[in-house]
Amino acid sequence: MGKVSVRRSGIIEYLSEHGCVEREELWTHFGISENRLCEDLKALQVNGYQFDSARPKYISLLTVQDPGANIYEPITTSVLRKWFLLAWVSICGEMHTDLYYNMDDHIGQKKVYDSLCKLYSHIYKPDDPKKLTYTLNTFHRDVRELCRDGELSCDTNQLFKEKFVFRQKDTPTLVIIKESLVSRILFALNELDQNNPHVQSLRKKLFIAYPNSDLSDSNPYARCQNPKIKSVYDRISTLVAFTSITDSPYKVDYISQNTGLPAAQIRKDFKALPNNIGRRLFSRSGFKTSIFLRDMPKMSILSNLYSGKNHRILYLPAEEYQLYKALRNLSFILGEDCNMHDEEKVLMNYGGKTGWYMDVEDLWYDSQLN
Repeated sequence: MGKVSVRRSGIIEYLSEHGCVEREELWTHFGISENRLCEDLKALQVNGYQFDSARPKYISLLTVQDPGANIYEPITTSVLRKWFLLAWVSICGEMHTDLYYNMDDHIGQKKVYDSLCKLYSHIYKPDDPKKLTYTLNTFHRDVRELCRDGELSCDTNQLFKEKFVFRQKDTPTLVIIKESLVSRILFALNELDQNNPHVQSLRKKLFIAYPNSDLSDSNPYARCQNPKIKSVYDRISTLVAFTSITDSPYKVDYISQNTGLPAAQIRKDFKALPNNIGRRLFSRSGFKTSIFLRDMPKMSILSNLYSGKNHRILYLPAEEYQLYKALRNLSFILGEDCNMHDEEKVLMNYGGKTGWYMDVEDLWYDSQLN
């Protein structure tokens, strides 16, 4: 459970134990503002809890449920807007920076904001009466709240007088995979330790995303390791990934079985996702990944990974993302003009040996000649 869910469970437990209490006592006890307490109480009402607030400045619990049950934060317009920011940094951040300066995954706030403004312009039609204006103040507030919740971090670059935002190293990451690269990544994975659980899991996710891949699944019984759902943003990312990679994107029982999320909660989320923002991104065929790719810089060293069509989204735990990034640097995946072997040491944790990059690249090019 994330920090918000833990706090809300604590509120229910506190009210169950103390009965009628002053609102100020609640927000003081949990170290939050009055506005934040109001948001928590509204979210708890959405999850079926009822409160007696007839006495001014006092509140008590009317409906007592299981205090140990998960209390899922609802998907609101504000939450989905902040998820856009996280997804953009997660997927696109590295596209705007020079990998040779070790700034991978970092992106300047101004570039994030400008890119998101373009994203919003793609989501809405010019005459859309429900069009939302994405202001700079809203952006900075969202960044502050996401940093507070441990989803983002900021570094100040003194040279450019600008803050850079990035995802935490131990957080799961959204990755966009295009079909033409799947067989190449699977080829590389075949040269690693097939008993390694992260190698197995990444292979399995690729086969689920593209079941008609030209390489057969050598281990059909391998299990996917899904990221632990610690926040509402993890929940959205998980649902986006499943609506991106399955032929039946809204198959609730299948998603519930593979994520541990209650089916009732998934149905509730699917109703909430197509709100003012999400209605342009979620169709009957699933999540529209193409909207995120429209303004990718053509001169980026990674543009090859995102060009073309038929993309799917994977939501990878931190260990699998590090594996994916290391594989991505192979010349036949990143591009023949790029020769970036700086992350080869990462692959030693997955069965790769010294000189692994050159050996696998030779194997690949030899296979293409036969």
